[in-house]
Amino acid sequence: MKNNILLFTVFITFQFAPAQSELAAVEKPLQNYMEGSSYNKPELLESAFTENATLYLTGRDGEFKLYSPKEYVVFFKNAAKGTFNGRYAKVLGIEVSKNIATAKVEISFPEKNMLYIDLFLLKKFDAGWKIISKTATRTDDNDQKEEKTEINSPVIRLTILNDKNEILIRKTKYGWMTPAHRFYSKQNINRVLDSMATNYGVTIKDIELAGMFTYKYTFKDKADTRQFYVAKYKSGTIKSIKDEGLFWLPKDEAIKKLDSTVSSLGLMTNQILEYPNTLWGGSFILDKVDGKLQSKVEEKFYPLRKEL
Repeated sequence: MKNNILLFTVFITFQFAPAQSELAAVEKPLQNYMEGSSYNKPELLESAFTENATLYLTGRDGEFKLYSPKEYVVFFKNAAKGTFNGRYAKVLGIEVSKNIATAKVEISFPEKNMLYIDLFLLKKFDAGWKIISKTATRTDDNDQKEEKTEINSPVIRLTILNDKNEILIRKTKYGWMTPAHRFYSKQNINRVLDSMATNYGVTIKDIELAGMFTYKYTFKDKADTRQFYVAKYKSGTIKSIKDEGLFWLPKDEAIKKLDSTVSSLGLMTNQILEYPNTLWGGSFILDKVDGKLQSKVEEKFYPLRKEL
């Protein structure tokens, strides 16, 4: 009986390995597509498609029409080559049937509150897999009615600590911040967190939810929740995206930088790091004074989960 189980296990392993290898091969042109379109690399982007691939898309003029790969890559040629353009991409699923495959990719623009789904048809050739057709649709609904933009929406904020207990911090046009992402429906939190880290060149481990905070505003009819996660640095070399700077800073220095952007950000980050065994809650009211965000505490920090 043990021999039969061993033989069955070996059989399954040999069956599974080629399938995984094929999935990796299918994903290669998708990775070329995602990197080429997110980092303005037209040659890499065009290489993902066959020369006669069909792209059925809604153009910037609002007209739904057919594009060739050469016509499509023109959209990315005027931007700085190799520079991140704010377009986040990740593969949601792949299905292979012999020498053809379908794939689903999510494209998001967090700063614009925009979310798209791309669908692909791929075929295997002697030289490997290529995309032979693509279409896309916008799924966030922010382009439909103006009132839909003013909804309560969660924001994920990620605090990454390295072995020196330094914090990964961004210098943006809005001030100093930790990595953040506005959370859309149909997204997996673990995927979002991993994607946030890899966009800055690193991988993470030991992810923990550390705080659930609320923002209310005096200048708009909206409330946001802030989900604060803490993770440890695992590997990689940090890389800046767009016009941002990226730094590892000692905790005290990082907190001061965050506080200079808006005091609530420094307070929340300090609280979850000072008391890491407790899940924290709290709320703030945000106001704008001479164009600068200011915050005041509405609810003092309180434990959502008792200290272990």
